[in-house]
Amino acid sequence: MDRNALIQDNSNEPNSVTRDDDQQVSRVRKQGLNTKCTCKRNAKLLLYIGVALTLLLALIGLAVSISEAQNNASLKEDLLNAAQKISSLEESTLQNVSSLNKKLANTIQKVSVLEVAIFNHCLGSEPDSPAISCQQVLDCNPIASQGYYWIGTADEDVKLQFCDMERTCGGVTGGWLHLISLDMREFGTSCPTGLTLRTHLGKKLCGKPQGASAEGCGSVLFNTIGEYDKVCGMIIGYQYGNTDSFRAQHISIDGAYLDGVSLTHGENPRHHIWSFAAALDEVGTYPPSNCPCISGTSATPPLVFVGNDYFCDTGSSSRFVSNRFYGDDPLWDGAGCESTSVTCCSFNNPPWFYKQLSASTDNNMEMRVCANRVGVNGAEDVLIEQIEIYVH
Repeated sequence: MDRNALIQDNSNEPNSVTRDDDQQVSRVRKQGLNTKCTCKRNAKLLLYIGVALTLLLALIGLAVSISEAQNNASLKEDLLNAAQKISSLEESTLQNVSSLNKKLANTIQKVSVLEVAIFNHCLGSEPDSPAISCQQVLDCNPIASQGYYWIGTADEDVKLQFCDMERTCGGVTGGWLHLISLDMREFGTSCPTGLTLRTHLGKKLCGKPQGASAEGCGSVLFNTIGEYDKVCGMIIGYQYGNTDSFRAQHISIDGAYLDGVSLTHGENPRHHIWSFAAALDEVGTYPPSNCPCISGTSATPPLVFVGNDYFCDTGSSSRFVSNRFYGDDPLWDGAGCESTSVTCCSFNNPPWFYKQLSASTDNNMEMRVCANRVGVNGAEDVLIEQIEIYVH
């Protein structure tokens, strides 16, 4: 190789090195730029992560605050409920204590009364020391239970009588002597002496011996024991035919002055206690036969000795039918009144009546079942199913 060629080859070596260096520098610069971009992206990502973590922590804090608030509200509600329960328990306890105190006071009072009753040896507990009335038993022993006591006087037969110490009638509670009880619906019950058994539509009833084809009264006597000045009771019956209430040919208490039931005491003279009238019908087919308790009616008024001491009712809700038994609507029960006679369902508050006598009496009581007219329209009658009478 000649010298010139060697020189040319040597002259080319620096240029080759320079190109290699430039390429390397270029690669380094590119890597640096890439690294710088990557760092910027990572910084942004970290910023976003930081913001997200901050928001997350804020949300967690908010959730914790809400939970604590809810827990506090629930705790507050629980405390209020507990306080209310305690208050209710205190009130209930106070009421129970008050009730126990009242019961204790009543018990002490009853024991005291019983001690007095035992000390006084109250009448009525033995046949040789009878009381003259149920009220005398109650006066001696205010906590006397209802039941049977020996009632009578020295010149009368002493009998074991039922005293109702719980019944309230006319504002009077206790001390009522049970005079008579009859319920024909009960098995084996028979009509009292003076009345005759009648059967209509499967009902066993008691009527006057003359039947529906003749006027008159059937009489039943109730023997009383001791004196009384108050009467309380009820009578339930049924209408047969064209009953006429107080429209009658008789004007005396001793006659059939009504179609219905007359309750009196004594016999010469009779003294009126209560009347139970049976009218014709609800629609006023014949006004004189209506109940006088219907306002604005031309019904026959009760006689003077009756006054306002009566019940009036009818079993016929439409125009009457001759010779018919009205078994669907009982008389004097305070129910079943139509619009035309609704006042009669409240007049004197049936079915129970109360009568304060003008003076005490020991007269026997009489119940008469009467029918007073038999005309061209057919028969009439009143039939009895229940009787309940007390005296005081």
